[in-house]
Amino acid sequence: MNDNGPASLEVDTEEEACLIDRVVDELIFYEDLSSVTNIEFTLFETIDTSMMKWRRYADDLRKVIPDCSEFTCKYYQKLLFDGMTIAKLDGHKYKSDDGVYRIAWVLPEDIDQLASDLEPINVVTEWKDDEQSGVFFIYDALRRAKERECALVVEIA
Repeated sequence: MNDNGPASLEVDTEEEACLIDRVVDELIFYEDLSSVTNIEFTLFETIDTSMMKWRRYADDLRKVIPDCSEFTCKYYQKLLFDGMTIAKLDGHKYKSDDGVYRIAWVLPEDIDQLASDLEPINVVTEWKDDEQSGVFFIYDALRRAKERECALVVEIA
């Protein structure tokens, strides 16, 4: 990846794409994602949010915010359930070794729209279920990333 830059992300096999996913997992673990995204490391900040079991998040964002845009619904799905890959192989989706761990990220240019679309959760004064609180955790992380003008990496473990 260091030698060939973005061209190294264009692969021919699922095995190579999965290897790229593993490398990105390690780069995030060692806080060096900037080496493959070309985004300055100082733009990535850790924003801790409350930990909640993955199965308690709404599997469909529209259950919590019915009027949410299609863009935000798809992004929410990637952030929490699909994960994201930087491998360039048609049809490849991110896969973790354990089937649970997911990584995804939101770049600064997408944070405004996502935070704006999720903002209605901020007016809920008392959550009636975990699905609402889970959307709030995502909204709050986006809001803080927007304030700090940084990218957001989401890890689900």
